[in-house]
Amino acid sequence: GLELARSSEGPLRVEGAYVLGYVQSQTSLEVLGALAGHDPFLPAALQAQKSLTYSPEPQAAPILMELLDDPRPAVALCAVRALSHFPGESQAALAPRLTRLMACLTGDELRAVLRNAGRLAPAVPGITGLLASAADGPGAIGALEGLCRAGEVPEEVANRAMSSADPAAAALGAEALL
Repeated sequence: GLELARSSEGPLRVEGAYVLGYVQSQTSLEVLGALAGHDPFLPAALQAQKSLTYSPEPQAAPILMELLDDPRPAVALCAVRALSHFPGESQAALAPRLTRLMACLTGDELRAVLRNAGRLAPAVPGITGLLASAADGPGAIGALEGLCRAGEVPEEVANRAMSSADPAAAALGAEALL
């Protein structure tokens, strides 16, 4: 796996990142962190993040949280998705980082971040409030999806969603009240 991850060919680094996810050693963690944050071949960077989800949260979460500030939106989005695979106990500082990331995103990217953040809401302080405040903005559908995933849709948010002109928001609001 290490030889593949250090290859000059991007597709081989993708394969190396995949293999290193199963190795779960300090060396593999370091190599995956380097690939995730610095590989110019985007598929290798994204695979490294996915492979980090096989490591224990206390070791992988700090690496993934740093990637939320990556200037490449695909890397930041993948980091949120990867973080959502963990219970969230090692992610206390996630809400402020998500707030910064959300300010840079629009459309489907924003929706994906908000939806995936919902998985972390039960364990990470501030996520439910962040999602509830986003439920009235451009990421309303993603925020509502995230709140539904968290099982924590505030009644006033659900009621506002139900009165929305957007049928998807209205349906999510109604579902939350069931």
